[in-house]
Amino acid sequence: MAKITLNKIVESAHGKIKGICNVSYRQTYGCDHTYTWNKETQMRLTPLRHIQQEAMRLANIQARAIVADPAQKAVWQSRFEEQSRYRYFRPYLVAMLMAEIKSELKEKEERKKK
Repeated sequence: MAKITLNKIVESAHGKIKGICNVSYRQTYGCDHTYTWNKETQMRLTPLRHIQQEAMRLANIQARAIVADPAQKAVWQSRFEEQSRYRYFRPYLVAMLMAEIKSELKEKEERKKK
């Protein structure tokens, strides 16, 4: 079996390479992961995917506003310090906001169907 020695540039690479490639590199918890996908695959926008995308958009908008306001940021910072799941403040904030927003969007979707 061949031995490979990676240089520092390749070791620190993450995300899509050159933007048009179908290979993505990520490093999570110290482990390197390589993902590939078929560029020809068209993703259908299902109602749940639409809810997920809309929740992420709204959560990021709200997170930006909370981080900009010192009073709200202090309240959320105290909640962040009480938990142990998230290491960083912003991902915690977005995740908590997304959970609230997704439940609201799902309720709206159900009311629409009735």
